[in-house]
Amino acid sequence: MVDQPGSIRVALGHWQDWVHTSWPLSLDDHTVANLCLSIDPTMGGQDGPFVMTGTAEYSLAQAGRIGAAQIGLADLGTAVAPATG
Repeated sequence: MVDQPGSIRVALGHWQDWVHTSWPLSLDDHTVANLCLSIDPTMGGQDGPFVMTGTAEYSLAQAGRIGAAQIGLADLGTAVAPATG
């Protein structure tokens, strides 16, 4: 489920020019994932992009591997689960 724009607003003060995030992706009732990037507005230096899931930070490659592994588990479960209507 993807939350709609405007569903979360965080006051970042002077950091607002530095930290850029996507709209939150609700993974369950307690966990939100965001794509994050920080850019130094003065020098132009950049950190990211990376994926924040809860309080954990993942590189794009790590997040992709985690997602692919979860899809693999779901596919395996679907293949061995008894059919339900």
